[in-house]
Amino acid sequence: MLQAVQFRGTAIQIAAALTATWAGAAAQSQPAEGYPTAEQVRERLYAAAEARPDLCVAVDLTAKYGTPPTHQGRHLYAIKVSANPGLDEDEPAVLFVAAHHGDEIASVLTALHGIDVLTEAYGTDADITRLLDTREVWIAPLWNPDGYESGRRLNGRHNGNGTIGVDLNRNYQSGWGTCGGSDTPGRATYSGPEPASEPETRTMVAWAADKRFVIVHDAHAGGYDVRTGYGCDVGHPWDAFFRWQTGEIIEATGLEMRARNSCCLARNIHHHIRTNLSNAFLWELGGKSGDSEAVREQAEQVWRGVVRSFARPISLSGHTIDATTGEPVASTISILEAGFTLGETGSGGGAFGRFDLVLPPGTHRIEFTAPGYSAWAISVMITPGSAETREIRMVRDAQGAAAPVGDPQIVVKPPDGRSVSTLGPISGVVGRGDGE
Repeated sequence: MLQAVQFRGTAIQIAAALTATWAGAAAQSQPAEGYPTAEQVRERLYAAAEARPDLCVAVDLTAKYGTPPTHQGRHLYAIKVSANPGLDEDEPAVLFVAAHHGDEIASVLTALHGIDVLTEAYGTDADITRLLDTREVWIAPLWNPDGYESGRRLNGRHNGNGTIGVDLNRNYQSGWGTCGGSDTPGRATYSGPEPASEPETRTMVAWAADKRFVIVHDAHAGGYDVRTGYGCDVGHPWDAFFRWQTGEIIEATGLEMRARNSCCLARNIHHHIRTNLSNAFLWELGGKSGDSEAVREQAEQVWRGVVRSFARPISLSGHTIDATTGEPVASTISILEAGFTLGETGSGGGAFGRFDLVLPPGTHRIEFTAPGYSAWAISVMITPGSAETREIRMVRDAQGAAAPVGDPQIVVKPPDGRSVSTLGPISGVVGRGDGE
């Protein structure tokens, strides 16, 4: 399906079409023509699950995680697209989420179109078939339903001073209150009264802790670029690796988008990067609203890049398990001597004790810790294309063992023989962005 669709018109023409109706749409109390209501978005998820039960399961995340509904009483929903979706399989999870800002409605159609891309191509497109056979793909098309229904950027919180709303993409804990947001209720970038104060943010935090998404794509609709890393001049040791992936993603779309650094902190992507060592990317899709057909046309291109990203080899996967019983162990994963500045860690857990890491080329010293167990450390050599699975057998403290069971040195060889030197800077514009 992806190969068969032709891109009509230039990137500039599409970007213009996407921005053409923004002024009118912002003033409406309902989404623009051609866009579903929040309730219709929910219905669309359950209809897809009913039509393709072999590939889709719709989930009420608010009910699942026991988090509060939105300030206007709505729940948050997502759909899992994967072979055997009703089973909790031992697979990595990836995420596409849209509309943290309720007025960026083009992102909603882009997310919904992804359901069609995946379900229609399964069984005929080799890449998508392999993706759904080996990954849990999660799509959450509307993360700010209160703002979406009101044509408003912010959510539905009443701030007590006559203003409404918090900027959900400035409400996460990672760097909250440091830069890029406002502490003044009523401002378009108001970060909220405290980190993770909002029900939407709390739901994402709970969901991320459960699923440990290895790759995250977060769709917005302001500029025309793909962003990653931290903002506010806070560097990440893997910035070059993130930007290299961004270049690959944009190349796969065929769109003339730019690769940029994130503008600020306390964003959804920063939460995943910091708390799970995820590779996370933010899309600006060329206009907050626009002609719905132009949005769908572009969405086909966007999903080429998303599929390529979701399907990339996972450098190191495995399980943290009890060395004696074989039962899964919830663990914290630290990359030693990596130069992280915000306390970044990953985790293993769930029904299988699974962990998944996409790592930049080089040698990494990785430590696994869990309450009641001795620390487990391994040295890992990663090259482009690496994909290795390892069992981390955690030894209880009472057994007096401080060293790992098995070979402490893991050398992962690329299947295509490429060397580390193939990782380089991407072409095009790379710089700090704004918006988000």
